[in-house]
Amino acid sequence: MGTSLLSLFIISLISITLTNIYSVHGAPTESEGDLGTPTIRLILDADDREVDVSPGSNGAVSFELDVLCDLPEYLANDIFCSVTLETKAHWWEVTRIPQLNFTREIDHYSTRIEVRVPINTSSEDDLDLEVWGTWAYSNGNGTGQIEIVRGHIDVIPFYKLYIGCNNPEILAKVGERVTFQILMVNRGNSDILVLLDITCNSNHIDISTYESSITMTKGEAKNITIAVRQEPSRSKESSIELTFTIEEDDHNIEYDQRLVLKTEPKLTTIFYELRFTILVVTIVVIAITAFSLYIYEKRTCKDPEDDI
Repeated sequence: MGTSLLSLFIISLISITLTNIYSVHGAPTESEGDLGTPTIRLILDADDREVDVSPGSNGAVSFELDVLCDLPEYLANDIFCSVTLETKAHWWEVTRIPQLNFTREIDHYSTRIEVRVPINTSSEDDLDLEVWGTWAYSNGNGTGQIEIVRGHIDVIPFYKLYIGCNNPEILAKVGERVTFQILMVNRGNSDILVLLDITCNSNHIDISTYESSITMTKGEAKNITIAVRQEPSRSKESSIELTFTIEEDDHNIEYDQRLVLKTEPKLTTIFYELRFTILVVTIVVIAITAFSLYIYEKRTCKDPEDDI
């Protein structure tokens, strides 16, 4: 009887001891240092963002990040979880996130991540903002990885074209073919198709065949040649208007370049003008002569009865 009471007492004592251990240190684990794994979630407020990198803009784009951390229920109250996050978006400048500490009372942080995209970045360089990290318990008895999340960054294309001519005014002889050299520079951030239209204020200007559509890559500089010839005429100066537009640009901005072709007389021109002058003089002389003959005949060819 005494032995049974002693055994019952010992069993009760062991049960009470185990209960106290469970209430203080949590549920039993496979090893004394295993405190369980926290549930950590990274949530970006958008899957993608657009950024303006045209000249004059700041090239900044922001994402809101929520970090949620659920600690194991049996983790001691004096142990907290430290979260270290890394951010990356190509080689662009990205906001660094300070270390975050989570407890039972603090299970949520919100922060803003700003990405600085360099001005004039190509619209083809659409990349992702990546956020990932690690976690660790304050007592050093647990670490782990945090799954990566991504937010896409779309670079908005912008269009800008430079048109220039070092010698927009040329003096040439009539009939002589001359060339204008036009410099085109794509100062936008994407590949473009440039459309060219040419008009002239004279019907006596012959313009050689030219490219009416020109493909240009980002940053490319290209020279085009416009060959013209002044046909014989009395015109001493002709204006040639070049109008460039970018097919992809919905704003339909026109880039104009005015060319001037001045002509100086040469023998053919002098002959042309002299021949014209002679023709006029000849017509006048013939007209005067014909009129004089008519008057003469009227006076000399009278009726004989008029003389009686």
